[in-house]
Amino acid sequence: MPLCLPCGRTRNAPAPLRAKTGASKTQCTSRVTASGRSDTETVMRKLLHNVALVWKELRKRHTHAREISPETIRRLADDLSHLAELAERNVPLSRNEACHLHTLREEMRSLADMTERPEFCRLSADRRLALNESLQRSQEKLLASIQAAYSSTEKVQ
Repeated sequence: MPLCLPCGRTRNAPAPLRAKTGASKTQCTSRVTASGRSDTETVMRKLLHNVALVWKELRKRHTHAREISPETIRRLADDLSHLAELAERNVPLSRNEACHLHTLREEMRSLADMTERPEFCRLSADRRLALNESLQRSQEKLLASIQAAYSSTEKVQ
């Protein structure tokens, strides 16, 4: 029979085993869960699991530190806002497209402002990494659509 972690006594052990392990005659009073583990073992497993999750988050933040930094995301948002402004001015657009670009520009300015707040740093590394990737994809799509838009003149400038 296994020893109880908190008190060192044997759990439900017969007398010969208690004598062999040197445990006292009284049995352990700690509760045993349905899985056969004591409450302390279950708490320790949960604690170690939480420590592992925190360690994983710290490793991810360290690995992707440059991509998830507020400055990088702010720079991407500013670039995207600037591209949207240039597209609004220089590319012939339908009313719907112009409205979409205006909304995009305003949202990017709002995002740039949010990166300066402490709440932004509390976002998980996964969320900030996803945000970075999303901004990069948006920037690539906007550049591709600007390049694909027909020119107002046939003359190469």
